[in-house]
Amino acid sequence: PGEMLGSPYRLTITAGPASAYHCTAEGRGLDSEHARVGQLMWVGITARDMYGNALGSGGDRFALSLDGPNGTRLAASSMVDFGNGTYNGTYLATVAGNYSVYVRRMDETGAFWDVGASPFHVYVANGPASPFVSRLVGRHEVAAGDEALFTLMSRDEFGNPGRADPR
Repeated sequence: PGEMLGSPYRLTITAGPASAYHCTAEGRGLDSEHARVGQLMWVGITARDMYGNALGSGGDRFALSLDGPNGTRLAASSMVDFGNGTYNGTYLATVAGNYSVYVRRMDETGAFWDVGASPFHVYVANGPASPFVSRLVGRHEVAAGDEALFTLMSRDEFGNPGRADPR
């Protein structure tokens, strides 16, 4: 027994077709520590085959959508295919609160399937208080020496209530 003629042979193994379940998503748009109203949030997606191998080329179709408070629904502002198996989706939320973020891959039949850990659960925080949207509630005219109570209703530029000060 000896080696075959021409042995050893060079073999190149490439990733197989994308598998929605094995694709991954990450980024500030999936992180409650960073998600804020009024800021463009991004989600990076890596297409992977059924063995978890990253694909080296683009062409897959991904979608990003969010379900939020009071029936708020958002779709991706953009979805960019970098042509190397990675994609970037962005969204812009204007309502603060808890969101379910769905990252999905479209298969050959046109059906969308959640990628690995989707849906992701993200809290989108309100922005800084805006003097143009906040308001003062209470008596606006008081005689000198009289006591008066009022409430400052702090709101961000989108009308989301300010956070309670934990101190």
